[in-house]
Amino acid sequence: MADSAIEAPRERARELVLRFGWNAAAYQILNPGIELWFSSAADGVVGFVRHRRMLVVGGAPVCDLNRLEAVAAEFVAYAHAHGERVCYFGAGERLDDRDVDDAAWSRQPVWLRFVLRWVRLYGARFYNFSGLDAFKAKFNPEEWEPIYAIAEGASFPPRALYAIAGAFSGGVPIRLVLRALLRA
Repeated sequence: MADSAIEAPRERARELVLRFGWNAAAYQILNPGIELWFSSAADGVVGFVRHRRMLVVGGAPVCDLNRLEAVAAEFVAYAHAHGERVCYFGAGERLDDRDVDDAAWSRQPVWLRFVLRWVRLYGARFYNFSGLDAFKAKFNPEEWEPIYAIAEGASFPPRALYAIAGAFSGGVPIRLVLRALLRA
């Protein structure tokens, strides 16, 4: 594919992010390796990574807030048409506050909060969470926006967590964990 064929969608996504982006998650979709999907009206963009028939979306759809629900619904329809499911990661309250059907979307369950706390507590051997906290504190924000994981279905499936881990690890999360354990 020619460079211009790749750059045109990236440039359109950049325009939408500059116009409607509201946090850092909105800007991350411009990174290489992130697939882009545009609404049929071309007024919204979603950045995602595919992992085992799950589309892991970085943040919420980037579009006018009045179009958020429609763009999100269109993206889910696109995923379903291709036999895939959707999981939003890092969408913050922007997507969680919208009028989404609670029966169709699950929020972070207690077991997921427990797993994430456990990883932070015992994962310090493999990742410098204190250093990350110190780095973030330099920005001195008035408040921290929580990071949400929202998935399709009545309950948050472990498969969605595995897909998120796969998206961040660039492959098979189990291999990443095994490599980290071998280095420890």
